[in-house]
Amino acid sequence: MPRSQEIVTVEPDTWTELTSGDALAGAKFQALDGVIAVRRGTDAQPAAAETGWRYGTGQGERVSDLSDISGAAGNRLWGKSLGHTHVEVMVDHA
Repeated sequence: MPRSQEIVTVEPDTWTELTSGDALAGAKFQALDGVIAVRRGTDAQPAAAETGWRYGTGQGERVSDLSDISGAAGNRLWGKSLGHTHVEVMVDHA
């Protein structure tokens, strides 16, 4: 199911799926209150040690295709907090 301006809470050291299923028509996201890492992937949760692109409070992306973020395989976005507490992320995708 697509997300429509939904808040997704991401925790430290654990990847959380930002998209709710495949984001075939692109996605928008913004870190609301902390620093996050974001990576593109499949439906398999990335290993906790994997790295991603960093986004601080108020930063994010608006992409029409997930290949604008990464050439990696998959139609999903994953995020995790890079701080010591959870971070809220606004997510929108079709």
